[in-house]
Amino acid sequence: NKLDEACLSYKKALRLGGRPHIISRLAYCYAIKGNISKAQKLLNKALKIEPDNYDALCNLAAIYHKLNKNDQAYKLFNKAYNLNQNDPILLNNLGYVCFKLGRTRKAIEYYNQALDIEPSNITVLYNLSICFLAKGQLEEACKTLEKLISLDSENSSFWVLLGNTYEQLSRHRIAVDCFNKSLKLAR
Repeated sequence: NKLDEACLSYKKALRLGGRPHIISRLAYCYAIKGNISKAQKLLNKALKIEPDNYDALCNLAAIYHKLNKNDQAYKLFNKAYNLNQNDPILLNNLGYVCFKLGRTRKAIEYYNQALDIEPSNITVLYNLSICFLAKGQLEEACKTLEKLISLDSENSSFWVLLGNTYEQLSRHRIAVDCFNKSLKLAR
C-alpha cells in the first residue's frame, strides 16, 4: 500500500542523512498506521535536532491530544502558534484543545482567528458553535450554525443541533422546522 511505500522511502532518506522534516514525515506515517509510540519517539528526536520544527510540534501535539494529555498538547501547539499564527488548522486544533481544557473563551478566540483566515471552514464553524453552546451563548450559536448550514445544508446533524438550540431559546416553531429538515435528510 502507498503508506508502507512512503514509510520505506522516508526510512531510506533518513539513512542517507535526512533532516528533521524527513523524521517528522516518517513519524506522521507511523501515527497514521497506529504506531503512536514510534511516531512519538521520532518526533521527539526531530525536536531535539530542531526545536522549532513546525510539523514536529504540531504532530507531537496531536499525539498528546490523542493520548488525552491536553496540557502537553497545548504547550506544543502554542509553541507552533508562536512560529505561525496564520494556519487555520493549527488555530482549530488550539481551539479544540483549549475547549477540552475548559478554556472555552480562549477556544472561541482561536476559532474566530481561524475564521478570519478561512471564513467558510466547516470544521471551525462547527467547533465554534459547540463552544457558544457550552457558554450558553445561544444567539451566537444560532448565527454560527446558520452560517454552517448555509455552507452545508445537507448535513442532518447540523439541522438537529440548530433545532435543539432554537428549542432552548423557546423558539419552538423554528426548532420543529429544523427537526423536519433533518428528518428529510436522514431518509
